[in-house]
Parts: sequence; C-alpha cells; structure tokens
Amino acid sequence: MSVEHAEHSGHLTEQALAGRPRLRFAGVGDRIAVDIYIVAELAAILAAGLLVAKLYVGHVLGVADYFREYLTPLLLVPLVAVAGLNRRGLYGFERLCRLFGNAGSVAATLTAAFMLLVVAGFAAGVANDYSRIWFAGWYMLAMVTVLALRLAASGLFSRLSDAGVIGRTVLVYGHGRARDDVARRLRTARAGIRLAGVFGPSPARPKSAGDGASGNGGIKRLIAFAREYPVDAVILALPGVEARVLKSLLIELSALPVEVQLYPGIDGARFPLRGVSILERLPLLDLQRKPIAGWGPILKAIEDYTLAAAALALAAPLLVLIAAAIKLDSPGPVFFAQRRHGLNHRVIRVLKFRTMQVMEDDDRFTQARRGDARVTRVGAFLRRSSLDELPQLINVLRGEMSIVGPRPHPLALNDRYAGLLRHYENRHRVKPGITGWAQINGYRGPTESSEEMRKRVQCDLEYIENWSLWMDLKVIAATPFVGFIHRNAV
Repeated sequence: MSVEHAEHSGHLTEQALAGRPRLRFAGVGDRIAVDIYIVAELAAILAAGLLVAKLYVGHVLGVADYFREYLTPLLLVPLVAVAGLNRRGLYGFERLCRLFGNAGSVAATLTAAFMLLVVAGFAAGVANDYSRIWFAGWYMLAMVTVLALRLAASGLFSRLSDAGVIGRTVLVYGHGRARDDVARRLRTARAGIRLAGVFGPSPARPKSAGDGASGNGGIKRLIAFAREYPVDAVILALPGVEARVLKSLLIELSALPVEVQLYPGIDGARFPLRGVSILERLPLLDLQRKPIAGWGPILKAIEDYTLAAAALALAAPLLVLIAAAIKLDSPGPVFFAQRRHGLNHRVIRVLKFRTMQVMEDDDRFTQARRGDARVTRVGAFLRRSSLDELPQLINVLRGEMSIVGPRPHPLALNDRYAGLLRHYENRHRVKPGITGWAQINGYRGPTESSEEMRKRVQCDLEYIENWSLWMDLKVIAATPFVGFIHRNAV
C-alpha cells in the first residue's frame, strides 16, 4: 500500500492537495500561533491596568507620576498570570480553540495571580501604597478582557485551522494495526492537525518496513509527496521494527525538513505516555513518573516541618487542655497509636487523642459509626471537630506524614479494599497526610460502601498526579471550613 486517500473523510490527501494553492497548505505551526496569542494576552492584562491607572489614579486622584509608582504591580501581575495559565495547560492549542469548559479555570488562575500580588504586597508592607479601587478595577477589566480575547481566539483559531492556515500537517508511514490506529486517531484529531496521507511498504513486501533502504516502495513515495507539499511531521507506526530497518528509514527521512516521531504501538489511553527520556544513550518511553519529583520533595518538606512546628507551638495550650479533659472523662491513656500504612506501604504508628473506651488495632478493626457506644463524651467532641488528629503533627515532625496527603487507613481497612478497588494501593506512593484533597471535597468519615471508598481513592490519586505547592496551600486554606468540621465526622 502506497497512499491511502481520505478525501471522503475531509482530510487532505495526495490527490486532494494537487488542486490546492500551495501557500494555503503551508500553514503556520500551532505553536507559533499560541506564542503570538500569549504575547497578546500578556499585553492585554498590562493594558487593562494602565487604562484604569490613567483614568482613576491619573485623572481622578490627580497623581501625575502614577506610571513610575505603579510599574511594579503592572509588570508582575501579567507575568504571574501568564506563568500560571501556562502551568495549568491553558495555552494548549486545543484549549484555545474551545473557550467553553476552560473559562472557569482561566478565571480562577487569573484571580489567583491578583490575590498572590495582594499577599506579597501585605508581606512586603507596601499594599497601602496602591489604590484599592484601581486594583479592583484592573482585576475586573483584566478578567473581562482576557475572556473576551479567548472567545475571539477560539473562533479565529478554529476557522484558520479548518482553512489550513494554522496547524500541523502529518504523514503516517507504517503497516498493520499500528498504522491503522494512528490514522484513525488523526482523522478525528483536535483542531490544528491535518492528516495528509497514509503510506506503507510496497505490496511486494507487505511485512517489511525496510523498503526505503532498497531505493523503492512506499517510503520513496512519501518523500516525493513531502517534497511536493509542505509537511510538518512524519509518524512511523512500526511496532517491533528492527533497529537496522529503523535506522535506514531515518537516514531516508533525514533529507526532509520535518519532525519524525515513532509510535511504539502502545495505546495512550491504556498506557499513559509521559514523555521520552535518555538513560545511558538508551531512548526510553516514560510511562510513569515519580510523584512529587525534582524540587517537590524539598519544598514539601519545608512546608511540612515549618507548619507542623508552628502549629504545635501555637496549639500547645490547647493540647494540654484536651489531654486533661480526656483523663478526667474516662480511664485510659491520653494518646492512641494505631498501625497504618505510610509511604511505600511502610507501617507507621499514627498518633491520635484517645476518643473511645476500647481502642482496636488489629484485624478486627471496626470503623466508628454515628452513635457508637465506644466513643466517650470528650471523644465525640474531638472527633466532630477533628481535634483528635492534632497529635499527628508529631508524625509530621518525625518524617512519617505530611500536612497534606491521602489520609492513612488502618491496616485492616487497607487489606479489605486492596483487593476490591483497582489502584487502591497507589495511595501509598506519597506520605499520608493530616488532611487531604479527598477530605476538602467531602470524602471523610466512615465509608459505608465500596463506592464511597472508590470516590475517596479517586480524589487521592488525583492529588498525587497533580500535586503542586499551590494545591497544598488550597487544601490547607479550605480544611478549617470543610475538612475538619464536616457532617460526615463521627
């Protein structure tokens, strides 16, 4: 098979391209379009701040030298906003083509950028140097401007992509199911991708991918096609190809000004491809990455030890009062240490204030229920307010737990659900936390069913996959309102 024509599906092919103006097919790369848009959005946020400053600070307040005084926030907010939007993937070409579904994330990120400047201003003691009305007006105008700009961009990018002005033009070379899978995916691809042709080995050698090295066959036709019409990338769909054959193909394709990518025959929906790494000159596909990698562990450790030490110091009088109340209310120790799984399934002893008459730490563990007779009077209050968890600050200082992370479950509960829920044990890829993403999303307290536990685990895995210092701060800020005191607490 040399070329598969896809005229009927609306995609460009060798035959269809022959009648098109060449300049129209020579589209601008989507990355260039995105970069231009980023500059435009940055300029729009800056312009909004300047306009409000000119109208209010300059004219109403009569500050003649407002530009020099307000220059620092005028520069910082756009840069922080653009960095935040980029980090959240909101500058992807596909997302810029679709405003709806992304507007909330854009608004939240822009709001966070302005709030971060407010916090920095108070920390530096300069917040009172700037007009609050100007800042509020800038925020509102910037929000409207950015959303309007994205609305215009979504329509413009979609039309230009359909017209072939913006996007990546792709050719596929391969054989068998792998080639068909790639072609099928690209035919229904997002805006900005055009499948121009599907090539394969010559009919005389259907199972060999090395026909390019022999000087004839499908690879020659692909090269001729790519020289006739501008092409951005060639995807090789050749699972199990020999190294010498792949090398020959790469030598042939090296004469073309295109990207060459190899599809390994792995379904990205079933096997998430995180990227490509080189280890001792070995090209490796990244299927799973270490959670909280790079600077993450250091930043999280600073967060944990700093907050835990500060919280213990501030809460010391409260801890003494709680300990006294427990001793006066019922006989038994003040603290209860229960074995739970920590990082990488290591067993740790998690500290809590004792809230029951009888404490269990074995295979017969039974979760507390509403109206549980085992719970003491003081214990009922501690459990409802989550103050029984405060001793876990000591676990944090020991390095066994984090302030934020998946809540550790008793060993018996882990054993019960490990065989019932897929990926349940993935919760232990990071340190357990005193509070977590699941808790502020309402999944705390006893789990009455496997479905309730599944939702809690889903939140935990979402946290692990998307961890950031900002995410931790959001969890910490929300915990006093929805994490500690909650209707599910018993």
